[in-house]
Amino acid sequence: MAHPIFERIKEHPDLPSPKGVALEVLRLARRDDTSLHEITKVLQTDPALATRLLKAVNSPALGLGRPVAALRQAASLLGLRAVTQLTLGFSLLSEHRSGRCAGFDFQRFWSASLGRAVTMRRLAQVHGEPCPEEAFTCGLLSQVGQLALTCVFAERYGELLRLHERQPEKSILELERASLGIDHILLTADMMADWRIPGEFCEAVRALAHRRSTRVLEDHATPNLLASQLALAVDVAEILARKAAPRGTLSGVIHQAQATGIEPLDFIELFDGICEDWLAAGTVFSVAAHKTPSLPQMYAEARALREADPSRAAGSRAPAPRGGAEPAVAASPARW
Repeated sequence: MAHPIFERIKEHPDLPSPKGVALEVLRLARRDDTSLHEITKVLQTDPALATRLLKAVNSPALGLGRPVAALRQAASLLGLRAVTQLTLGFSLLSEHRSGRCAGFDFQRFWSASLGRAVTMRRLAQVHGEPCPEEAFTCGLLSQVGQLALTCVFAERYGELLRLHERQPEKSILELERASLGIDHILLTADMMADWRIPGEFCEAVRALAHRRSTRVLEDHATPNLLASQLALAVDVAEILARKAAPRGTLSGVIHQAQATGIEPLDFIELFDGICEDWLAAGTVFSVAAHKTPSLPQMYAEARALREADPSRAAGSRAPAPRGGAEPAVAASPARW
């Protein structure tokens, strides 16, 4: 059942929602008898969106292993669910690159969202589930509730961000619940469910709201595997978007990878591939992304910083800049 706050703002004109062709694609996808041919015909009426889909399919971020020249071929390879979800993601990204909320970093928000997307796709390939293209969209949309709060409650959310600067010991989720009655993670899950995103993805997002108490999920079967994948993707995107991270965060992401069954050395190699995907996807989606050092390099830099200036290193553990996911929970330094 959706949260009462979502029910109240569901029809708000500023709530991020699919429009135009994306809305029609979503409407068709809700029918049991809709074919890929119908979806493709609708997409072809929006050349910009169709071109973006083709570019994405042919990029390393979503590469299907062979060049695709026609939208119909791309749709056939991706499948109905993946095409629908990608169309939704692209639509929201293109329409909400800026907004009225003072202090919210929209560019950083989409950079981190794309980081979660490419991480989810890589993890899906490693584990053999879920569908990599659907995992990509799940990562892209997994914090969209925060975008919604900045749109619907622009002024109040700006005040909330300023309060977070003054009270960094309180998480952004706590402040959202106190000020708005809902946090952006639970709102994200409700929005995804309303868009008919498969339930397993919605539940994986809901699990993020309980990360502090259920940090490590031992059962590697879906949906727990999916929840662990998404928690890891959040941590990885945080490192990507910050350009650097304290040792505790870096060690924490290694432990989170182990919770999904990926050993440290394997994850270090996987992280390099994620960084390459993020850089390539940034070009395709026109989202800021930069070259990222390897995990061992960042770990060495964080250690050197701490040894050279302990007070500055302690400061690097402050909450992430505004407009992104919550920082990873620090864990004991891993022995690399």
